[in-house]
Amino acid sequence: MRKKVVFSIFALLLGVLIYYLYQKQILIKNNLFFSFIRNYLPDILWAISFYSISAIFLKEITKNYIIYTAIYIIIISIIFELLQFTGVVRGTFDIFDIIIYAISAIIASLIENKYWRDKK
Repeated sequence: MRKKVVFSIFALLLGVLIYYLYQKQILIKNNLFFSFIRNYLPDILWAISFYSISAIFLKEITKNYIIYTAIYIIIISIIFELLQFTGVVRGTFDIFDIIIYAISAIIASLIENKYWRDKK
């Protein structure tokens, strides 16, 4: 469990660091690689961290839990993007963010299923 907490916190802090570096205009190159790092990697790291943190305190991780948590992350991302679209939350609506969150939820599910579930 300790490794999972460290993994989750590291992923979250790395995403915050990337966002911070972008806000301070340190990550400003306009090529495809830096654009991906700046715009989508923090979202991927947040989703994986959120997924991992959500399972830390469970005694038993079932396949249903893995699937429901992935769906929950996707639903939260859709809601957040819709709030951005309507102007309730500051930000820019981006359909690719939703796709990135869905891919991240799948990656987190695979990590949970193959690695963490067996190591608990």
